[in-house]
Amino acid sequence: KDACEATHLRGEQSEEVLDLRIGCLNDRLSGLRALTDVFSGATGEVVEHAVDAAHALTPIESCSDVKQLRSLIPPPDTAVKARVEGLRRELGQIKAVYDAGRYAAALEQLKPVVEEARSLGYRPLQAEALSRMGIASSQLGQNVSAEKILEQALHASVASHHDDLLAEVSAWLVWVVGFQGRFSDADRWRRFAEAAIERSSVEDSISYSWLLNDVGVIDHLQGKLPESLEYQRRALAIKEKILGPDDPDVAVTLGNMALTLNTLKRSAEALSTVDRAMHILKHSLGESHPRVADGLSNRGEILLSLGRPAEALAGYQDAQRIWEREGVPDDPALAFALTGIGRSMTALSRSREALAPLARALAIRKRHGADGTLTGETEFALAMALWSAEHNLERATTLALSALAHYSSVSTSSVEKEQIREWLAVHRPPSTAS
Repeated sequence: KDACEATHLRGEQSEEVLDLRIGCLNDRLSGLRALTDVFSGATGEVVEHAVDAAHALTPIESCSDVKQLRSLIPPPDTAVKARVEGLRRELGQIKAVYDAGRYAAALEQLKPVVEEARSLGYRPLQAEALSRMGIASSQLGQNVSAEKILEQALHASVASHHDDLLAEVSAWLVWVVGFQGRFSDADRWRRFAEAAIERSSVEDSISYSWLLNDVGVIDHLQGKLPESLEYQRRALAIKEKILGPDDPDVAVTLGNMALTLNTLKRSAEALSTVDRAMHILKHSLGESHPRVADGLSNRGEILLSLGRPAEALAGYQDAQRIWEREGVPDDPALAFALTGIGRSMTALSRSREALAPLARALAIRKRHGADGTLTGETEFALAMALWSAEHNLERATTLALSALAHYSSVSTSSVEKEQIREWLAVHRPPSTAS
């Protein structure tokens, strides 16, 4: 209504601008239609992600950004324009599949779209398709391939003046590079993303809040805890301002803040923070949503720090049940719950029972190529359980040394590394001393 009135009643814009705005709005409508199509045949996986999917619909506000709409290079002729419009409708349908949590299906559906976009030679469409493919790859834990695809998306975005993609793609590059332990590269992408956001003049945006959130997590991995907490607080303030205090996205950042507070030995504050996140998640997404399992896992970590392993164990077991409900025996998320179960059992003097879940967690993490901090966490937990259950000092020492190497591969300093060194100083036999 506003687009039409701006041309035909108020005389504020030309017919050309009206066409641009209506085309953009039609793209947004296609996304909504695609999502309702996905919902009409909902599986358990789709239902779990329904709120997230609705939340992820592309906002219509950008369709009023005439400068951005005009900056995109137009298709060269009518035939190409028609095919571009058709492929964009397909991308909208695939985004709905992705937003509903079906990442593998979305990735497969994106491959032919990316190839056709390349064959058409229309760079804005290439940027859109490649960015969707790179993000889907990252969600499946394929960060090495995701990095290459996202870099291609970024190049296509710059070449075609697709500025609204620059911040999103570069923020994802911070994440996928940082989780490979390449922190200096992640910092370079952070600066690029900040410049892209500054250029768009929308620093208080959801894209910026996620960039801050991601930088905070990467700082945590490096042991830069005060800096991590400050980034997360800034991310939280923007999310609360735009989305309100009870949005699931707010809960994600609260969960990250809680883990950082816990590592800073502010565990009581961490528990109240994660409890707020859990309240939001359960009321907005339901008791059995995977994000609730994430929260239960985070809460278990904090309860262990507070010396409450029985409560931690119950939470981790609930998280395991949620993650196993869809019948994926080696889901990477399961390793969080299984590691927590093992650590809790060891703390409860049930070390022999801890061996099976820890061994399973370690196998999952090695199979999926988890980053060094995650693999190191499980290896060290298994080392302590083996020592306590069987006094198998040789195997326990080997695992602890491997854990130390894994932590060292992604971080120059960390609390965890100091804990492993302290344990080795007490338990390592003389023959393995350095």
